[in-house]
Amino acid sequence: MAVNLFNNNFSQLLVQFIKNSSIVTKVFCADILLCYLLGWYTDIRPYIAIVPGYLVPNYLRIWTLITFPYLEYSIISVIFALAVIFVICKFIEPLWGAQEVVIFYLLVNLFTGLWCILYYLTVYSFLGDLVYLYDVHIHGCVGYTSGVLVALKQLMPDQKVLQIPWTSKTLRIKDLPLLWLVATAVWSFVPNPFGAGAATEFAMSVCGTAVAWIYLRFFQSHQGSRGDMSEEFSLAHFLPRPVRPLAARPIDACYAGFLRVGVCRPRANLYDFSAPSGSRNALDKLQQLERKRHREIALKALNERLAELQEDKSEDWPDPDPSPNVPTESVPPKEPTTDSVSINIPATEN
Repeated sequence: MAVNLFNNNFSQLLVQFIKNSSIVTKVFCADILLCYLLGWYTDIRPYIAIVPGYLVPNYLRIWTLITFPYLEYSIISVIFALAVIFVICKFIEPLWGAQEVVIFYLLVNLFTGLWCILYYLTVYSFLGDLVYLYDVHIHGCVGYTSGVLVALKQLMPDQKVLQIPWTSKTLRIKDLPLLWLVATAVWSFVPNPFGAGAATEFAMSVCGTAVAWIYLRFFQSHQGSRGDMSEEFSLAHFLPRPVRPLAARPIDACYAGFLRVGVCRPRANLYDFSAPSGSRNALDKLQQLERKRHREIALKALNERLAELQEDKSEDWPDPDPSPNVPTESVPPKEPTTDSVSINIPATEN
């Protein structure tokens, strides 16, 4: 009975998700399921996953830089990948739009694949073992999951995830990127610390986090501005509070290096200071735009939440009309009781 109820609820949620999702979300889900089913019949990893040795000029399987996130080999990984797509459809796509989601997807996955290829080519150049070129298969949505967590940290950082048992602390969305990096590090190195593909998931997670943060911090287009230069979205706020002062200098050095090679731009160059009122007014205008954007995001999320609560209340509200099958007792109305007062009026003689 419980299994049938779970299957019915899951089927209803799946149908509702398919109806309400955009064409981009449907394509993502269909590609993941198709690659999973094809993997049952034949080994498609050399043609879908990234193999570092197959991207050299002799082979040039460049399309794997786009297809590798869709390949999952276990049902748990497939469910996890579909859950990530559901989060994108539910929380990110209504705020960004389908086009921005596709741009974000391509950037994060492309640079994640290139980073992993560069990593294994470097390892091969030092060790000279062909295992690192042809026995390593880079696939899955680990890097893109890191990027999605960074985007959620930007959009709803203080949203509660769960209450940590036996403590008064609460796990929030802003804590998830760091926890995901730690989880992928354990996942990568603990089972097989000296294997050929030991660091693949961790490398994908680090690159996905870095690319997503750089793009959202400096390059994403908004109304009249680019990027998100708020203090809460700085790189130091990805770390625990006690570690931030120690990490300040390395972060500043990395930022200076990014500026030198042109990966990002200084804050002053992100905005238009050509207004005659000067740079101070331009900065004030920029801060107003950033506050307005965050306020619009919060209001949109609040309206969606209120709409869901309104739908739940309308479903649970009882029917005001009594059922015709239930007899109702007719109670005769009570006659009003009034105290009679007799007034004797003496007769008057004419």
